[in-house]
Amino acid sequence: MISLNNKIISKIKNDLDKNKKISIRTYKNDRGFTIYFTNSEYVIKEDGFFNKEYKLKDWQSSKKILKKIFKTEFPRSNNIRYNIS
Repeated sequence: MISLNNKIISKIKNDLDKNKKISIRTYKNDRGFTIYFTNSEYVIKEDGFFNKEYKLKDWQSSKKILKKIFKTEFPRSNNIRYNIS
């Protein structure tokens, strides 16, 4: 069974290939994160329970961080806001 987190993470990967900035927030818009790809690294900015910035070289390590962020920032969320800019 594929969890919702895995579906969203695969969607993020597909949208990042188009050189977009993706922001995912809770429905209340009080927690979330932003991810984008620069010339050589993935940048993830966490905004909510923790305020951290991660700069990672490859997608596999970014995927692990995203799963960790989903557990902390979206523990019981059924609705999210997915914004591509």
